[in-house]
Amino acid sequence: MSERILAVIRVFTLDFRNLIKHLYFTTDRVIVVKITKVGGKPYNLLNLSYLQKMKDKERELTSLSAEELLKNDPENLAIPMSEIVKVTLRKYMFLLARYITVETNYKKYRWQATGVPPEIKVAKFEQFEAILQPIFLDKLVVKK
Repeated sequence: MSERILAVIRVFTLDFRNLIKHLYFTTDRVIVVKITKVGGKPYNLLNLSYLQKMKDKERELTSLSAEELLKNDPENLAIPMSEIVKVTLRKYMFLLARYITVETNYKKYRWQATGVPPEIKVAKFEQFEAILQPIFLDKLVVKK
């Protein structure tokens, strides 16, 4: 049986690099794919050239297989499902922010969840929960 892409969530890195990435959830792993740099500003939906660049990159990636996504950029990485021990989806009301944390025995990855491609608008917390629940079942912890 071949690896299938089950869902995609757009995230924002929580480091100084300010990158938009996609988390591709497959049957075998989570593939973290670099989309674009945001230029030091938070996710800017009003910048038309940024939006166009992001749409073009997203369109380009839709035709790629899971393996091709991984090889598309040297910064892309894969987290095998077998290594994932816990996935946390957390909502901070005062910031209206949603965070996804993926924990393995070796490392913890954390991103701010922003949307569900191809939609440009910011997604609701319940959308992220609906995507992650069937993929991670008992490994998912939801904190509202």
